[in-house]
Amino acid sequence: MVFQVGTHFFFGLMELFGERCVKRVRADVSFADGPGGDGAEVAATGTMLLGAEAGALAGLEIALDVRTDSKAGDIYELELVGERGSLMLKDFSQLQRTAPKRVSLLQPGSYGRVESVTTLVEAVRGDGEARAGQGESASRGGLITARQGRNAQRVLDAVLASQGQWIDVSY
Repeated sequence: MVFQVGTHFFFGLMELFGERCVKRVRADVSFADGPGGDGAEVAATGTMLLGAEAGALAGLEIALDVRTDSKAGDIYELELVGERGSLMLKDFSQLQRTAPKRVSLLQPGSYGRVESVTTLVEAVRGDGEARAGQGESASRGGLITARQGRNAQRVLDAVLASQGQWIDVSY
């Protein structure tokens, strides 16, 4: 699940906070067949530290919690918690304000719809009211470049290599 889904969220973090924004990671990854196993991972937990590329948010720690033990089925959520509220990108298709009160900013739509990520980025950056359907992210023109994909892969590599210790992400 970290291989298949994690990179999507890592790219989302870079879209929100800047390319190469994740400076360091500390994570533990558990596998169904034990440490160093060849089977699928069952959990990844840890912390990602934002670096100077994140601007005023440098030093911010982001919690990582990916699990396969949910009895509710597949749940894909990226929640951003701030001083004035929280936003959640859910199932790569809908955006909700989760605090101070729960409000849907975009109703559920097709999987991976760009409006959800674009609206989340606008809201986090403070580009006025979150607006749906305003086109694709200006920073990527609607498509992820090979470099952006590689940078998300570098974060994944660091998560898998960390073994509970802080390590730098090597871009």
